[in-house]
Amino acid sequence: MPKRIAETDEKSTISRQLHRKIRNSHSFGDIFQLITKLPRGWAYVVSENIGHVVRIASFSERIGRRDL
Repeated sequence: MPKRIAETDEKSTISRQLHRKIRNSHSFGDIFQLITKLPRGWAYVVSENIGHVVRIASFSERIGRRDL
């Protein structure tokens, strides 16, 4: 039986808070879909009131970059 992935923002609290902070065109619904469906290693980041989907590097990837 496949394991069901639980949504982490069931009451939309986080989505609503993020929507109030951002100035770009992501709607509340877009943010909700993004943050509840992002695969492991990805994140929705708000910087300077603009939301972005970014990839988070693993520890091994970060250690490899340190030597460059």
